[in-house]
Amino acid sequence: MSPLEQAPRFEDVPDFGMNAFGMSEAFDINAAFQEAVIGVASDLELELEEKMRRMEVIVHEGTSEIYRDFVDFRQMAAQMQMMCNHDHAFNRSMQENELLSSFMDGHKTNDGHDHDKDSQGRHKDEEEYEIDPKTGKKTKRKKKRGWFQAR
Repeated sequence: MSPLEQAPRFEDVPDFGMNAFGMSEAFDINAAFQEAVIGVASDLELELEEKMRRMEVIVHEGTSEIYRDFVDFRQMAAQMQMMCNHDHAFNRSMQENELLSSFMDGHKTNDGHDHDKDSQGRHKDEEEYEIDPKTGKKTKRKKKRGWFQAR
């Protein structure tokens, strides 16, 4: 095998000065996208239309096939929502933008509370009925009485 056909040894590959830029450590793609969202949304010099355009680019690139496995969409949507809570005009523009509003709606963070459930963890539509284990039919659920409820 000639020397031209051999792959270069790791020691022989130049680093192109990347260590000078602080790139010797692994690059965190998720952090870069999160910082971009915060940077664009909080930039006071950008006009609202330009913020929306840049946010569209960030969301479009983040959801692309190249980056989607590295970006935490829930965290990104939560940051966008946080910025919307602080700026009414920004919030209105985000809601009017189909791409951004659907992204935020699709990646909402769960606050740990399911507001459609009762105290026993059943959904409201499951409150009145239960499935009889013997027959497999839905039957009306019996109301449980607490200590302080009138009979």
